[in-house]
Amino acid sequence: MTRKFALLALLLSALSPPAAAADEFDKEAIKRAFEQAWKDQRRIWTAPVRKDSWEGNFPLVMAGVTGASFALDGEPARRLRENPDFECFNEILASSKVGKILAVYPVAALATGVLSGNEDWARYGQRTARVAFHTYVVVSAVRLATLRARPHTGHVYGFWEGGNSFPSGHSSLAWAMAVAAVDHFEGQRWVRWVVYPLATAISFSRVTSGNHFFSDVAAGSFIGFAVGRYLPR
Repeated sequence: MTRKFALLALLLSALSPPAAAADEFDKEAIKRAFEQAWKDQRRIWTAPVRKDSWEGNFPLVMAGVTGASFALDGEPARRLRENPDFECFNEILASSKVGKILAVYPVAALATGVLSGNEDWARYGQRTARVAFHTYVVVSAVRLATLRARPHTGHVYGFWEGGNSFPSGHSSLAWAMAVAAVDHFEGQRWVRWVVYPLATAISFSRVTSGNHFFSDVAAGSFIGFAVGRYLPR
């Protein structure tokens, strides 16, 4: 099997368990990918009603932080997005540039691992693509359900006003990929000191740039972190 078909195999199986190997690609690959994607989505959406999802302090803390963040959506958020001191910061982390990176990186990481023959990096790329896909699906569904207006419309709590502000897609993807990286490179502690601050900076820039409210970012970060952390390997 050529590297070209090996890459196609892993792209199709990116939603499947990492144990799937490139040489297992056949006509059933797409079917297996969709079956695994359905199982993953079912696990994600049923998480709030499962007891194991609330074990430990993290879920409760994040739920509390997300709820409390709505109190910052008014004047505090307005002051940040109108503060000229953040112009350079916002330019560096502009939505268009960061969005393209977040969209391309999972596939690029997977392709790099396959084309170079590095199985460990291919598994990392596969995991990253998987959590990114499921995070995107969840965010898209929540946006359709809430239809929150963006800050520039003047509606502070503009739910069901028509929009896609809640939750922040950039924040959710950044945190999902950050958790996937920390999880995969578990023995390399420096990774978390790079990816977590980067995800935080991307999330904060969503508010200072005026693209989102604090609660959009908090909810997006919560979703991304949860999907990245609890989606089975």
